[in-house]
Amino acid sequence: MIKAIIFDFDGVILDSTKIKTDAFINIFKHKYSEYLPEILDHHHNHLGISRSNKLRIYFEDIIKIKLTNFKLQNFIKLFSDYCLKRILNCNFIPGARQFIVNNHKSYKFFISSGTPTKELKYICKYRKLDMYFHRIYGSPQKKSTHIKRIKKIYKLKSNEIIFLGDGMSDYKAAKENKLNFIGINYKNNLNITDRILIKDLKNFKNILKSNKYAK
Repeated sequence: MIKAIIFDFDGVILDSTKIKTDAFINIFKHKYSEYLPEILDHHHNHLGISRSNKLRIYFEDIIKIKLTNFKLQNFIKLFSDYCLKRILNCNFIPGARQFIVNNHKSYKFFISSGTPTKELKYICKYRKLDMYFHRIYGSPQKKSTHIKRIKKIYKLKSNEIIFLGDGMSDYKAAKENKLNFIGINYKNNLNITDRILIKDLKNFKNILKSNKYAK
């Protein structure tokens, strides 16, 4: 029986995936536009990875420029400044808010995201979501760390948890920890065949009742 649901954030609760993509474009489009195709390809294939890790990869592995920590923090601030106001006002993934509000007493809800924890909690509070979640986890900790903490603190077994994600990092974290996984494929970010994919959360309650998510 499912007792807990772990939600990724961007692309699962809020329709904010494109905002993050546009933030990377904004950083690299002027001086490093020739590298953008490779950068965006990596970004789309690694949704859910923290911005700090991605920025270091893009500068040091793709552009071949060594970043000092001071410069990295400046780019992280540039990224955050671009995203925050837009995410505070963007749409919900269809059905997401309704499902969360209507079902938070039936399951333990958690968030596991690559967004920095402080920023993530601020967004959740502003969007009036924080009261529905037992814990809200972001970077710098990895999603597997979030999962292990949730299981330990709340004494949950792997088969009692569903991870809802829209990226391969979500899928891999769920698989590594033997969780049930459902892919939210609202923007067609996932290409997997061994787990159920749904477009949004409008019919998610019926999916839970049907037990079709089981591995």
